[in-house]
Amino acid sequence: MRTKKLLIFSLIFTLVAFSLGLFIRVYAISADDAIQACKDKDKPADQQSCLEDLQSQWQSKIDTLNGTEDNLTNEIANTTSQIQLTELKIQNALNSIQNTESEIDRLAGSIDEVKARVTKLQASMDYQKQVLTARMQERYKSKSDNPIMVLFGAGTLSNLVSKAEYLQKMEIYDNKLLAEMASTKDAYNTQQKLYEDKKTEQETLRSKLQNQKSSLDNYKGDLADQKSQKQDLLTSTQNDEQKYQDMLKKAEEELAAYGNFTKAAGGGQISANGFGSGKEGWYFSQRDARWAGTTIGRSNDDIMDVGCLVTSVAMVYKSHGSSVTPATIARRNIFYGNTAYMTIPGEFKANWGSYSAISSTIDAQLKKGNAVIVGIHAGPYGTHFIVLSAKSGSDYIMYDPWYGPDLKLSSHYAKTSMFEAFVYD
Repeated sequence: MRTKKLLIFSLIFTLVAFSLGLFIRVYAISADDAIQACKDKDKPADQQSCLEDLQSQWQSKIDTLNGTEDNLTNEIANTTSQIQLTELKIQNALNSIQNTESEIDRLAGSIDEVKARVTKLQASMDYQKQVLTARMQERYKSKSDNPIMVLFGAGTLSNLVSKAEYLQKMEIYDNKLLAEMASTKDAYNTQQKLYEDKKTEQETLRSKLQNQKSSLDNYKGDLADQKSQKQDLLTSTQNDEQKYQDMLKKAEEELAAYGNFTKAAGGGQISANGFGSGKEGWYFSQRDARWAGTTIGRSNDDIMDVGCLVTSVAMVYKSHGSSVTPATIARRNIFYGNTAYMTIPGEFKANWGSYSAISSTIDAQLKKGNAVIVGIHAGPYGTHFIVLSAKSGSDYIMYDPWYGPDLKLSSHYAKTSMFEAFVYD
């Protein structure tokens, strides 16, 4: 009877797995078709709207998958969906970048046109000013003549009258010229402000473009992580459900060990950058208020409780010039299932074994100026990860996600407690 039940259960599981597998393949094809349909739309605004709608739909599918029971089929489906969503985000970002670049080009032409008008108005103002100055000088000379000398010096009375009429007309013309100058100046000020506004708008768009390109780079990094994780998952489990469940069990045990360490170590959340940035300038604390409560991956665990490795990875990335924080790493798709157990990013190489087995690697990397992440067995307190920043005699200087930067390793741990080392390659 028990064998019969087991056989029925196996058959049901196989059918469900097959159905989900078929759904994944069909969904992948339809997803590609859906993206292409959006790209085929004539107007950029319609393309953008279409892609945003798809993004919302796929995020909803992922949220549904996140709530399902942990098994290998669901995890592969989830990772496939994440890959599709990230590819959509990349396409969306590319469209946004293209639209922003087009807008910048349009503004560039508009700015050149306005600048030309401003230049012409400036030349017109300069000319009007020269003419007016010359006329004012002439009028001043005429008015400064002695009336008696003018009367007796004039050849005839008619000449004197003609000169008076000329001066009167000149004054009328000058008043008209003054009015034209005022109008030209107003037009100049209007065009100059328009020019400055367009320049400001262009700079704003350039800043927006930079942010969009940065987002695109992040999406591409996420995509590489997701594809790598899916391949690692398939390789490590060999598509075997039991192996996947064994991995999850091991992950949960290690996470429990991280949690045991933080409970035993004591101390709570600290203020933003409460321990400072350390001598090297790239220290992060898992207790920092800015991200201590941030959940990791799709789990309910936060950085403060089990985020020593997440924080250590963020420190090493920052030591190599990347603009990241522990929260940045926690949001990446590099964790097993719905746990906070990290799949070490591909840039790192792992070294396992006793301290004597991994010490030469650690020392060689530190000599090159490369920080090294090491796992520590903290006795009955559990497991913890720290970053070694330098060697100091027979000791090491560490950046501890819990205790702080620039500390001697021996102040809290024994060298022989090291069991693992990750080097950034």
